[in-house]
Amino acid sequence: MIIVSPEFGESYQDESGLLPLGERLNYNSLFSIFSSVAPTFRNYSKQVWTYGFNRDYQQSKTISKLPIRDVPKLERHSLRLEKQKESRAIASSQSLKLPEKKTLENLEFGTRLHKYLEILDFQDDIDSLIASLPETENLKGKLRSFFTQDIFKKKIIRTYHEYQFRFEKTEIITGSIDLILETNDELIIIDYKTADLSKPEYRRQLAIYKEYLESISTKTVSCYLYSLLEEKMESVF
Repeated sequence: MIIVSPEFGESYQDESGLLPLGERLNYNSLFSIFSSVAPTFRNYSKQVWTYGFNRDYQQSKTISKLPIRDVPKLERHSLRLEKQKESRAIASSQSLKLPEKKTLENLEFGTRLHKYLEILDFQDDIDSLIASLPETENLKGKLRSFFTQDIFKKKIIRTYHEYQFRFEKTEIITGSIDLILETNDELIIIDYKTADLSKPEYRRQLAIYKEYLESISTKTVSCYLYSLLEEKMESVF
């Protein structure tokens, strides 16, 4: 065993080799314990190295003054930063017109359908899941109609619900794609709409989705609109 410590002091031991009880009660460190029994194991140990340390256990030495170096003066330059407004856009087709009562009812119904489509997946036992929903038979029928569309007969390997994206072109475009179905060689975008599918802004919206997916994948990208109320799937691109 190798012990590195300050030099042990001398301790008084009686004939039995024990220290007085008072000294043993004053143990406050491993060093004090070793010091107290040093006379006992001194005959079995050998001091091999002595080095001078101060009370802070730092090597005692004199530090001479460091040479002064010639440091070049720092040059100061003025820099003016100009603020630039970042252009952002959102890929959405929301209308600013105030809807009528019937339109509001359809929107509320469509929103409920949309929420279920965010969490339901055709790869699950979809019929049992729809049957267990605390909803009207009308709404359940709309959900069943969606999942029986021909597009779901394709060999789909993955699905992506509410896919968030950020696309940098001449401006930063952000958006959320309702549903992406992935096959071995194709990405299929399905965008849910409440009823009418004829609005031009829907096509522009899908064009952005398509361009974004084509920028990150080599697979063919197809785009569809689906009318939740009319239960109609329409191919766009």
